Amino acid sequence: MMRILSGIFFTFILAIIFVLVNPDYLKPYISAQFAKYTGCEMKLDDQLSFSFFPYFGVKLGHIQIIHSGSVNTIDIKNAVMQLSLLPLLQNKIKMGSIQMDELSLNQHSSSSIIKFSNVRLKISPIDNSDHSFEESSGIQANVRIRNMKMSVLNIDNIYAMLHLKNNKLNIQSIHAEAYGGYLAGLADIDFNTYHPIMSAHVRIMNVQIEGLLKLVQAIDANIYPDTRMSGTGNMEFDISMAGETGRMMDNLNGRSHLVITNGMLMGKDWDDILAGFAASNQAVASEALSQNFSVFRFKRLSASFKITRGIFYGDDLLMEASDVIIKGKGQINLPDNFIDYVLQAEFQNSFAKGIANLHAPVIARD
Repeated sequence: MMRILSGIFFTFILAIIFVLVNPDYLKPYISAQFAKYTGCEMKLDDQLSFSFFPYFGVKLGHIQIIHSGSVNTIDIKNAVMQLSLLPLLQNKIKMGSIQMDELSLNQHSSSSIIKFSNVRLKISPIDNSDHSFEESSGIQANVRIRNMKMSVLNIDNIYAMLHLKNNKLNIQSIHAEAYGGYLAGLADIDFNTYHPIMSAHVRIMNVQIEGLLKLVQAIDANIYPDTRMSGTGNMEFDISMAGETGRMMDNLNGRSHLVITNGMLMGKDWDDILAGFAASNQAVASEALSQNFSVFRFKRLSASFKITRGIFYGDDLLMEASDVIIKGKGQINLPDNFIDYVLQAEFQNSFAKGIANLHAPVIARD
């Protein structure tokens, strides 16, 4: 009986709120609280309305978030903010989680956009009647995102812990799925400058390299369409970057390490490398190479890089296969779009025996 009476009372209260309370009166408070804790301006473009499922809250609709000292804006579609019911009856507001269909990071001077789909923020309660929550503590939240899209990059099922304070975003305990594997890490983003400054430590584990290469081919015409590379990859990055979204790679700095196991390499780019090896050593027959190494299967590829302004410098490339060991040093130049490596191959079989060298841009075409 008590449950029935409680249900009737709750329904009655919701009906009163729905009929008598105009949720638009919340607009100034929501915008003021957001500015107070983040230093950013929030524009609520649509008329607000109450939501009763799956929880009691208010539909915020379309939102724009702007910082006066930055070219970056955040665009949010179909946002719903959870509210506690009883405090609202006492003219107090206690916020909970926020659900968004889409969140986009835009830049005025660039068409580049990062899009997040199906975003859920579980915010540490912000209560305008509880003064123990100090302004200086900022906003803390757990976030779950079904999908992130940046250019042709797709990452799924993202989870992270966020702390936004003084227009600086700290991201901890990042976990996500990507290309058959997963990634973990942490990051800091400072929005106080004209362009955002980001630093991150990221580990990418058990990803399928074939899918990543197709991603690179989609944005880099310098790699022949028939070039294929497969294997299981593990990577680690300690990086910092700044600038417009479309030009952040020009200001990418840090270190990285790569290991690919049980891999395969084939296609026109690999054929050109084989031809370069054959030309450097007459004992290494070109025909034998093309017949026996047109599909190159390797046990392990490893490399470390120092990254300076988007250029990956490395001197310890090592590819190990049953019939050949390839070593290399050089650079992968992202801003100018080329790869230049000195390669040395030591062949260990009857048809191609000896050392061959290749010193030329491995991939560099207009």
